[in-house]
Amino acid sequence: MDTQDKWQWLDRAVSVTKYNPRLFDGNNVYIKDEWTSYSDIGKMYGGHRFTREEYERVEMLYIEAVGLFMHFIGVNQVQINDYNRRYAFLSDCKKRDPQLYDTCKGLKDGSVIKGVQLQQVLQLVLREYIQMSLLVEKDSNSHILLGYDYYMYFVSDKEVSVLSTAVEKVGLFFQVSLA
Repeated sequence: MDTQDKWQWLDRAVSVTKYNPRLFDGNNVYIKDEWTSYSDIGKMYGGHRFTREEYERVEMLYIEAVGLFMHFIGVNQVQINDYNRRYAFLSDCKKRDPQLYDTCKGLKDGSVIKGVQLQQVLQLVLREYIQMSLLVEKDSNSHILLGYDYYMYFVSDKEVSVLSTAVEKVGLFFQVSLA
């Protein structure tokens, strides 16, 4: 796959993140001292210790935003795509989040998940134990991509920008036209 094909999804993607777009400088660098990972729990940011409770509050906002996207597309389940167990941090998961470990062990590319299992898979990805994308619906070419540093993308042939207000009510920021 050439580079142009690899990044073609950007034309149809919207970014859903905790990062306020007004806090990026002219070089697209985020200027606020802010956590970017589950591993940041316990560290100091802006003079305050980042807690697990704050992490879990924001994590749930992302899970709620995924629910909004799935409802918009009209589905209640997704398919795991691009999961490579070789890059999974299963021992870290077992040590830090034993309640998620069984879910992590049973995952494989192509599995269809929904409900509590979907929530747990999202937690596993957001906590950087595993990497994957989620196929939401094939006909509209709809996907959820979760990247490092708490970046999430909704990709679809449908006009996803109508979700902007709902996502912002949840407490996240919605950015269209990433390409």
